[in-house]
Amino acid sequence: MVLSVASRLVPATLRPVARRGLVRWRHARLRQTDVLLVSYPKSGSTWLRFLLADALTSRDADFDSVRDTVPPLDRYRHAPRLLPGGGRVIRSHEPMAPNRVRQGQRVISLVRDGRDVALSYLAHERRYGRFDGDAGQFVDQFLAGRVDPYGPWHEHVLASTSLEQAGRARVLQVRYEDLRTRPVDELARILSFCDVGPPRADVDVLAAVVARNTKEHMRAKETRSTFLTSLNPDGTPFVRPDARERWSDLVPATERSRFERVCGGALIAGGYELKHTRADHGAIE
Repeated sequence: MVLSVASRLVPATLRPVARRGLVRWRHARLRQTDVLLVSYPKSGSTWLRFLLADALTSRDADFDSVRDTVPPLDRYRHAPRLLPGGGRVIRSHEPMAPNRVRQGQRVISLVRDGRDVALSYLAHERRYGRFDGDAGQFVDQFLAGRVDPYGPWHEHVLASTSLEQAGRARVLQVRYEDLRTRPVDELARILSFCDVGPPRADVDVLAAVVARNTKEHMRAKETRSTFLTSLNPDGTPFVRPDARERWSDLVPATERSRFERVCGGALIAGGYELKHTRADHGAIE
């Protein structure tokens, strides 16, 4: 989420307050039938948007059209009403809070192991020339919530959990790792949450949707995207290959321990082990 040109005219000391007001106003305009797809950046929301756009429109999604089919919170005014009752699917990286959702609002909370998120975000920031330090230094910034305006990863994850516990919203938690290993089942579960049934939610239909949006197909779509070409600073692909390095290979032991200490509650809430053994930071993000 970025501030509008007008908002940037606000004095720097008042911008956080202005930004919170703008975000709250945008949430207030959502309808009861809308579904929010909420995730911290670099958690795989691009891929899930492709899957949903394809399943809901019966058309192969691409990087240019998906921005209109499942738009971000700051440009959803003309989003197509693809859900029963005229609802829209709207993507947001904003952390959830009780004053940002209607009572009973449906929220798909997409989570990914925070350690993979951190390493993927590190690669992203290096790609755009916004960070040139080592992984340990980046983890410090990541834990402090200084990488972007969305706050620390662990607070973002726990905010959605708290929202459901408070009975304010209906929250469906989807783990990126589960979406990767059993995409048809997870996509069917998400569509059911959105009140979408057959024929769009038939197993064979969803299997075809997944097949059109594999990593290989996403890479091919990337090469044809006018939008991504305009953003690509160095030719590094947006859809990166699965990483070979492990968390323990890149991050010093002191920072790994600190991460587990600070983020332990969020890792457990997401169903992750405190000790990280995988290497999965090459997401379709």
